[in-house]
Amino acid sequence: MRLHLGIGAVLIVALSAPAEVHADEMDLALSRLRVETSPGSGSWEPDQAAWTRLATQLGFAVAPTLLTPARTNGTRGFYVGFETSVVGITENSATDFWARGTEGDAMSTFDTGNRFLQNHYYLSRIHLRKGLPFGFELGLSAGHPYNTDYFLWGAELKIAILEGFREGIPAFLPDIAVRAAVTTVTGDDEFSLTVPTFDIIVSKRLVAGGSVMITPIVGAQLMWTLADGEFVDLTPERNAFEECRPGAGWPEPMDPPASSTFTCTGSAQDFGNYGLFGKVRGFRARMVIGMEIRYRLFAVNFGMHWDLRRPEDFDDDFAGLDLARQWNFSFGLGLHH
Repeated sequence: MRLHLGIGAVLIVALSAPAEVHADEMDLALSRLRVETSPGSGSWEPDQAAWTRLATQLGFAVAPTLLTPARTNGTRGFYVGFETSVVGITENSATDFWARGTEGDAMSTFDTGNRFLQNHYYLSRIHLRKGLPFGFELGLSAGHPYNTDYFLWGAELKIAILEGFREGIPAFLPDIAVRAAVTTVTGDDEFSLTVPTFDIIVSKRLVAGGSVMITPIVGAQLMWTLADGEFVDLTPERNAFEECRPGAGWPEPMDPPASSTFTCTGSAQDFGNYGLFGKVRGFRARMVIGMEIRYRLFAVNFGMHWDLRRPEDFDDDFAGLDLARQWNFSFGLGLHH
C-alpha cells in the first residue's frame, strides 16, 4: 500500500507541473533561419550553419541524463521517478540562432526573432527502470520540454560489470556499469532529432545511520546528435500563388489536367523560396557528477553534466561554428522497490 501511494504521489507531481501560457514559444521556426542570396533580391536559402548550431545545442539539452548509480535494482526491483533539467543555451550577437530559430510570442517576427528568448532550456521526464537477470537493467522514459509542443521518448539498457560486493577486499571497490541510451523528439514536421549516448558509470554506496544510503556518482557520456531537416517554406509571409497570378490566385479548377500548362502572369520568384535543411551529425563528450540519497523506498537524485571540451574540438563537422560548452543540471525524485 505504501508503495502504491508513493507511486501515485510521483505521478501527481509530474502531471501537475505548471502549464505555460504560451505553449510554443521555444518551438523551432526553421523558416526564420534563412539568408538572402543577394541583398534585396527576395530570394532566400537555408542558413545551414545556424541550423547546425541550433540542432547541436538542442541535442545536448534533450540527451539522456545520467542520474542512475551503477548498481542495478535486481531482478525483482524497479524504479519510477520524475526528473527536471535546466540546460544552458548560448549565443552571441553574431550567432543569434536561438532568437531567430524559435517561435517566440505572437508579436515575434522575422525581423525581431523571439522577443522573449529564455536564457535556459527547461524539460521534465518520467523514468521507469526494471532490473533483469545477469546484471541487466532496462529503462523507459517520456518527457516534455516546457514552452514547446514537443515530447521526448527514451529507452536505455544498463549492464553492471561490477556491483554489490560487501565483504573482504572487493567491498572497497566501486560499482561499475555501462549504459546505452537514446532519446528522440516528436511533435514537429520540420525536423527530426535523435540523440544516442554510451555511458560509463562509477558509483559507491555508503550507509549513514543504518538506513540512509548515499551514493556518489561519476560518469562519462559519449553523445551523438542525429538531426535531419525537411523542406521548409522560407517565406511563409508571402503567397507564391498570389504573386504568380496577381489578384486571381490559383486558376480553377484547382487540379488542371496533366496535359495543360500554367503560365505565371506575375512573378514566379517565390516558388523558389523553399529550402532543405541538411543533416547534422555530430559527436560530443561530457562528464557527469551526481548523487543519489535513498531512505527506504524514497530517493532523491541530482547531477551536473558538462562538455569536456568545445564541440568543435571533438568533431570537425563543427569547425568554425564557435559553439560554446554547455551544461545541464538535473534533479529527480523517485521510488525504489
